[in-house]
Formats: sequence, structure tokens, C-alpha cells
Amino acid sequence: MHTDLVPQAVGVATRLRKAHQLRAFEHAASEFVRLLGTVPDCAAEELSNTEIMALQRVAEGVIGQIENRLVSRPAPVARQQSLASTVYEISRLLEEVNTWRRHYHMRRAR
Repeated sequence: MHTDLVPQAVGVATRLRKAHQLRAFEHAASEFVRLLGTVPDCAAEELSNTEIMALQRVAEGVIGQIENRLVSRPAPVARQQSLASTVYEISRLLEEVNTWRRHYHMRRAR
């Protein structure tokens, strides 16, 4: 079974990049976190190493977009803190995805 996580993640990252309003930007960032959080729920055969690497690249791009937004566009402190927390959450989820990938890679090698 093949998931469509990568195209969905790319679509959300594109919406994030194109968002002019802070609310739309925050919504896309939250949606990306939700999508990335679903990876460990997938079966090993659902995502290839190439797809995982693509998700990681997209996630790194999303982090960059959020960081650029934090620097370039002033927002209320609470919203800046929320976006900064989103960066940390994406980073945490990337670690979780790597752990998931190593776990299934080791199980396949047996």
C-alpha cells in the first residue's frame, strides 16, 4: 500500500509559502505538523526510504519558512512563540520519524 503523504506534505508546504495572512500561515504549519505526526502510524512498506527523505527535505523547508517568517514579519509575542514551538515540534517529529525508520529497517534486516 502506498500513501500520499509526500504529495500532501508538499501541498501544505506550498500553502505555507504562499500564505500572506498569519492565520493561514499558522493553519498550514499546524497541518504540516499533523501530517508529519502520522508517519509513525504507517506500516513499514507504506513509505520508502526515498519518500522518508523527501518528507525530511520538505520538513526542513517548512522549518526555514517559519524561521524566515519569525524574522521578517512582526507578530504578537504569543503568536511568535507558537510558531517557534511549531519549529521545535517539527524537529521532534523528524527525530521520531528517524527512530521509526531505524526500527523498521532493523526488523527488515532480520
